[in-house]
Amino acid sequence: MPKGLALFGWTNKEGFFLIDCVPNDIRRLLDDETVMRIGSLHRLRKLDPNFLTLNLPNFKIASFFSGMKTARFIITPNFTLTLILDLEENPHKFSAILPTAAKAVLNTLSGEKQRFDTRTARMGDVLAAIGKEYKDVLPRIFDDICNDRVQHAMSVEDLLDEAGYVEEEISEAEKQLQQLRDIIEERDGMIKMLQKMLSEQEKSAGDTFGPSVSDYTSMIQDLQNKLTEEKRINKDLLDKKQKLEAQIERSPLMENKLRSLQADLREREGIIQEQKDKIRELEEALKGGGAVSSTSTTTSSTSSTSGGKSRYIPL
Repeated sequence: MPKGLALFGWTNKEGFFLIDCVPNDIRRLLDDETVMRIGSLHRLRKLDPNFLTLNLPNFKIASFFSGMKTARFIITPNFTLTLILDLEENPHKFSAILPTAAKAVLNTLSGEKQRFDTRTARMGDVLAAIGKEYKDVLPRIFDDICNDRVQHAMSVEDLLDEAGYVEEEISEAEKQLQQLRDIIEERDGMIKMLQKMLSEQEKSAGDTFGPSVSDYTSMIQDLQNKLTEEKRINKDLLDKKQKLEAQIERSPLMENKLRSLQADLREREGIIQEQKDKIRELEEALKGGGAVSSTSTTTSSTSSTSGGKSRYIPL
């Protein structure tokens, strides 16, 4: 049985944060660390919209992320709708119900929501931009989920198809570069978010650090290593792209040179064929004892003049 429904927002400066939830008493289950963990799993899994499940000590999670603005998103980017479930509940049965329900919630968010950049915005900017209508819609959507009234449930893939996304006609190199830029930007934001969480936990814990701090430290180090490697790959791809562009710019000159060489080759092949024909005539004349054609005679004479005595002896 669902225990509650929560809406999360995101900024690069502060990470994921709780916007609102129903019923209000589930706030005690959604401390900053839990909210950040759920949202971070979405972002680490995929930049596009995605659905995930999570087993926590006292409850389960079914959660939907609307996607990144730099990738693909459904209705509006950087929001998460999370369903809190009893431990005996099967979270996977909400894999189509929750994304469909999220459409109704996301559609209530004000059109101002895309006027700010999540890299520079604060939580207050997000809350001021999205309006208040979601406060009325969230309880109704939660009631529909609890009573199995969500109609025409669609998977994340179906919702993306409905949104009409098409692949841009760009080169494979450009596509890889853009993907790497997006990943690098997201990893930068994730590292800052985890470093902030680590710093806050160290302040509250004093000199005593639990295993969760160690986990965050390892995660940060892992992300930094991946970021360094992705930046290196990005540079290599950029170098290859620049070399390819330089080759493309030189291609007209190369084509002209190739055509000239091909013309010379054809001319040489013609001369070679003529020489082969003359040699064959001479050989046939020698074997048959007949007269050599004037063309052959001229060739033989020329050969004798230019290269010394003829090797052909009159019979």
